[in-house]
Amino acid sequence: MKKINKTILLSGILLASTSMIFAVSEPTPTYTSALSGSKYTMATDSYEVFSSHRAAMGGAGLGVTGFYDSYLYNPANITKDGFKLYMPTLTTSINNVQSLIAPGDDDNGDPQDGLFELYDRYNAGESMDDLSGDLVALMLNSINSGYGEVATVNVRTGVKFRNFGLNLDIQDKVRSYNFGLGSSTASYLDQLDIVASGALGFNIPINNAFSVDLGAMVAFNYRVYSKGLGVTEALGLMEDFSNETLTQQIPLTAGYSIPITLGANLNMPLDMTLSVVGRNINDTFHYTTYNNFENFMNFDPTMTSLLGTMTHEYTGSDDELAGSINYKPNDASSFDVTNDWQMDVGLTWAPKWKLIKPVIALDFMEANKLFDDVETSDDFTMNLLESAHVGTQLTLLNFLDVRAGLSSGYKSFGAGFDIPFLVHVDAAYYFKEFGTVLGESPSDVFSIKLSLLSAR
Repeated sequence: MKKINKTILLSGILLASTSMIFAVSEPTPTYTSALSGSKYTMATDSYEVFSSHRAAMGGAGLGVTGFYDSYLYNPANITKDGFKLYMPTLTTSINNVQSLIAPGDDDNGDPQDGLFELYDRYNAGESMDDLSGDLVALMLNSINSGYGEVATVNVRTGVKFRNFGLNLDIQDKVRSYNFGLGSSTASYLDQLDIVASGALGFNIPINNAFSVDLGAMVAFNYRVYSKGLGVTEALGLMEDFSNETLTQQIPLTAGYSIPITLGANLNMPLDMTLSVVGRNINDTFHYTTYNNFENFMNFDPTMTSLLGTMTHEYTGSDDELAGSINYKPNDASSFDVTNDWQMDVGLTWAPKWKLIKPVIALDFMEANKLFDDVETSDDFTMNLLESAHVGTQLTLLNFLDVRAGLSSGYKSFGAGFDIPFLVHVDAAYYFKEFGTVLGESPSDVFSIKLSLLSAR
């Protein structure tokens, strides 16, 4: 327990440092849609619903029920459970855990302290000011090559009934982009998603042995992401940080999408469920790039409709910057990104035993692309491996869950503890691949969810 508490505290320190470093960027004098380039490819992808319990099961579980968020992955699952009120729940995920705990040598070949060593130094009386340099270096050196993620914070709240559910996700994610020779060439950006969704579902009995669940979910996904920030820029802005820097020197891109998710379950004898889900339908983001935060608040359609325009007038000596605050973005600053829809297929076995409840789930994600770029049997085998997610869960006495899984060949495991409407905790350790082929750029992730006064 002491080690877990230490890990949670260190995770909080790391997230706080991340927010300080990557919250700002250098001025951009003219409007541009350059924030749609290759550096921002993953920042324009479809929103991924996330839960620690599903990550521990290898990302499988299209037919797994008993959790509030089951219908967010498959809206047909909304018919399986009754009323659930989900108070605001916090999930924190830290990437590249092994590199943070046991980093090895730094760029100069000297031994580098990991998170636990830095924590011990802090306990011994060393100040955060003295530790910040080593902490930043540790974090930068831990970044994997290519695309990646540094940390994610997700807040979720909602309510569901037997056939209807409303949900709100607020997710902040720090992404990395490193196609250079080392951490000094990497850049980072912050991505904020606010996703409001509504789901509706029905159960259609066929006979005593078979029934069908049908469900649909529509979401409004509002996203803001920042300009990519290099290490030198970040450190320089940290030294000269001010409110002016925060509001007038952060280029942003903001936009929205309205994706649709359709789901169906075929409930069969022997507690088997066959699930089919079509997601990211109509997932086209309509983006606009803004020179800074004040310009964003003055002219972003979503912000102005909710909050009105800002009345602050810039009084500095930089006339070009003053104009950028009050100048409406032109057509060249707007662009659309359309993401492909996908079809997921899953088979779940979940017997309703009393004291011990096992679950085994096998899902194939993006099953509609299994035959893409297939010229040989080896190509199809690789597609199948990348698509396959298998997970198992064992619930003991309705309050302790033990989980394990495989996601595209990567192992995962985790556990959950539940006291209904008092506290629910889920923890997971898993791998996520960011490369174009398996093994190119994997990142290991530790995720923990804490829910108080809420259903699991």
